[in-house]
Amino acid sequence: VAAPGAQASATGDALGYLQRAQNSDGGFGGAPGQGSTQLYTGWTALGIAAAGVNPRDLKRGDGNTVSTYIRKRAGQLNDTGELERTILVLRASGLNPRSFEGRDLVRQLLGRRRGGSFGGLVNHTAFGILALRAAGLGRSSGAVRAAARWLEREQNRDGGWGFSPRAASDVDDTGAVLQALGAAGRGGRTVSRAVGLCPARPITHRPR
Repeated sequence: VAAPGAQASATGDALGYLQRAQNSDGGFGGAPGQGSTQLYTGWTALGIAAAGVNPRDLKRGDGNTVSTYIRKRAGQLNDTGELERTILVLRASGLNPRSFEGRDLVRQLLGRRRGGSFGGLVNHTAFGILALRAAGLGRSSGAVRAAARWLEREQNRDGGWGFSPRAASDVDDTGAVLQALGAAGRGGRTVSRAVGLCPARPITHRPR
């Protein structure tokens, strides 16, 4: 474990890298110099927030920020994952996802529910819980509770989860579900089984 000073230095270096990689439109691409996308801009904003910095404070010399980029493309938000990611980014930026460029993203996300899940996908259901909790819905909310129960039912025999029901378990999606269940106040045997999932299995990550 790195000493606090080393951690702060590493975080500062990472933030500096991101500031240099930010495009003139306020967004981010997959690598410096690549065109901005909603996907990479959203994930980068969440990384910035995790470092304790409001994403709106990272801006280009012309003043464009992550929120500038997202606002200009608010009308293009349609995919369930995009709605979830944008809700998380807006809350991390101190903005209201219930009133964003004339759209209530929380209401629209709730409209994507299907039998307790979001789009019938494990990954979207996990991030759906995280987005709803960030938007202010409590653990006792019917949508949060139903999504958590759905995830518990879809646990694979090995204790983990894949991107969709019955898909092979992977560390990425299992980790997302564990975070979601924690946010929903769930624990017990489901979580214990997941934590013990094949610790030697290689970690994989797929951008969402």
